[in-house]
Amino acid sequence: KPGTGKSTFLDIVDALFEGYSSIIDIDSLVSRASQFGTALLRNNPLVCIQHDADLSRIEKNDVLNSLISHEEIVINEKNKPQYMLRSRAMIFIGTNEFVSINDSRQGINRRMIDVYPTGHVLPQDVYADFDRVDKKIKGTT
Repeated sequence: KPGTGKSTFLDIVDALFEGYSSIIDIDSLVSRASQFGTALLRNNPLVCIQHDADLSRIEKNDVLNSLISHEEIVINEKNKPQYMLRSRAMIFIGTNEFVSINDSRQGINRRMIDVYPTGHVLPQDVYADFDRVDKKIKGTT
């Protein structure tokens, strides 16, 4: 549900892998209309993050399957020749929707870890410590 800490968790992951993470647009990877969805992977990041995606309507999952299976994929950037890349990225996606995979035999189901919030929260003083560390990492204090 909204407000359960998905983006907070993803911000922490991003801070832990600063310089080795990148945003990803899963919607463009699973859409038939997007031809440049793989361009965000051109720097071959170790961690790919999307804070809010809708995986309830995956139109095609061949590129996503190849990506999570660490197979070679075609990188298609505008005004550049296509080339092959084997991504080693771990993908973190936040969503408020149920994930719908049209073929249960696909590798996505075997590799997906679906996390649900428990409702347990940190005490305010512990959360404040994390907030101070986050601000220090981002250089805002």
